[in-house]
Amino acid sequence: MWRKLLGILTLFSFLPYFSTCQNKLRENGWYHILSGQTDSISREPIVTTKDFIALKLDTDYFGKYVISGQISNYKRKKWAEETGKATGRQIAFIFNDSVITNPRVNCSIESGAFQITSVLDEKLPDIYKQLKQEKIDSIATLFKDWEKRFSLFCHAPGIQRFHKNGN
Repeated sequence: MWRKLLGILTLFSFLPYFSTCQNKLRENGWYHILSGQTDSISREPIVTTKDFIALKLDTDYFGKYVISGQISNYKRKKWAEETGKATGRQIAFIFNDSVITNPRVNCSIESGAFQITSVLDEKLPDIYKQLKQEKIDSIATLFKDWEKRFSLFCHAPGIQRFHKNGN
C-alpha cells in the first residue's frame, strides 16, 4: 500500500518537469530541418525575427501573399553560411511554434534576403502584422530608458561633453 502511494507521489513530483519539457516554444525565425530525427526542426535558430531589418507584405505573380524580408548586416554572414550548409535541403520558417513554410535551399543566400510563402497565403497578412509588432517590441525593449541612461552617462564625472561649436 505504502509502496503504491510512494510511487504515485514520485510520479506526481516529476509531472511539472515533464510538462515544461513538452511546452518548449521556439522563437519565431528560420531553422534547419534535420533528417532522421523525431523532432525534425533544429533546436537553435539560424536567425530569429530580432535579426530582421526589413519586412514587406507583397503579392507574387499569381496574386498570392508573400512576406519579403532582409537579415541584418551582423547576421548576414551566418545566414549565408547556414543556407550554404542547407543547399539541396529544406529550412523552415517557424511562427508561433508552427511551420509556415519550408523551402528547399538552392545555394548560399549571401544577400540576406528571404521570402515567406504559404499554401494558406490568406494568413500571411496577419502573420506579417504580428512579426512587425514583434520587431517593434524588440526595438522598444532595446531602447527602454535610453534617455535616462544617456543622461546619466553625460553627467557622469570625468565625461567631457561635446558641443556643436566644438568647445
